[in-house]
Amino acid sequence: MKRPVAIAAAFVAALLAAPRRADAQTTSDPVRVVYEAPPECPNETSFFRALAARTNRVRPAAADEPARVVRVRIAAVDGGVRGDVRIDEGDPRELTSHACADLVGALAFVGALAVDPTAGGRAASAPRTEGPEPPAPALASSSPSRAAAPSPASTTALALGAGAAVEVAYVADAVVAPRLHFDVTLARRTRGAPAALSPSARLAIARSFTVERRRDVAGAALSFTAASLDGCPVRATLSWLELRPCIGIAAGVLRATALGVAAPSTRTRPWAAATAFVRAAVPLGDVLWLEAEGGAMVPLVRDAFVVEPDVIAYEAPASAFFGRVGATVHFP
Repeated sequence: MKRPVAIAAAFVAALLAAPRRADAQTTSDPVRVVYEAPPECPNETSFFRALAARTNRVRPAAADEPARVVRVRIAAVDGGVRGDVRIDEGDPRELTSHACADLVGALAFVGALAVDPTAGGRAASAPRTEGPEPPAPALASSSPSRAAAPSPASTTALALGAGAAVEVAYVADAVVAPRLHFDVTLARRTRGAPAALSPSARLAIARSFTVERRRDVAGAALSFTAASLDGCPVRATLSWLELRPCIGIAAGVLRATALGVAAPSTRTRPWAAATAFVRAAVPLGDVLWLEAEGGAMVPLVRDAFVVEPDVIAYEAPASAFFGRVGATVHFP
């Protein structure tokens, strides 16, 4: 009778041990994701789903729970997107792709391998939360057989913007003029990356501070008011920096008041100028951009202000240089 008792005891022990072994195999580590990506890329939730589809050893960390940190950064570059993933304080692993969705899947695969070395040997499982399936990982490669699944060829959206700037133009003297501007941009993207042909138009209004020009004992106090229309047909994206070559036309009135004469008078004259410049912009968040512009203008109207018969207080130059700094808020 001892043998049946021994067999029964072993059977009971196996039943008690089985759940413990299953629990050990499915033990998951708390993970906290720090995620930075352009708005058109999959969000943080999609990244975590793709990560969890590759390994069952991760779960979202509670608010105050000690956890491993998975840091993901994605940025648009010329011709695609670039991103890196880093686990805790380890070295980042950088990847590139033509489409952001493919890059997110690839970064999730790399992160899963760092957390669970066995993740590379198992197929991606279905996400354990509701929502669309995570993208399959696809690393950038020169081999045609490794090409990612095609994403939409291009997307186009109309974006509006508004901002302010300060202009410093050197027309005989430095003239400072605050500006307000309004933008309309045809934002085009190809395979998730900014397209080079994305025309933008800007309408601006400026009014300068008064500057004095003196010749001997006489002179003039000068100021101008102007409106300008600029067009920037193409853009180049270099990591976080966006560059646009632009041309424009400006028109307004120039106001001059005589100084140092017995009977001072004020005159206003129309003026116009053609401009060519380069605009550089850097994002400071999702909608705010810091901008700098520099270029040249060629006056189309060249008047001279004469205070005395032989004293020319001001004469418009053949060309002038200017610079601007400001900020623009884009409304997607």
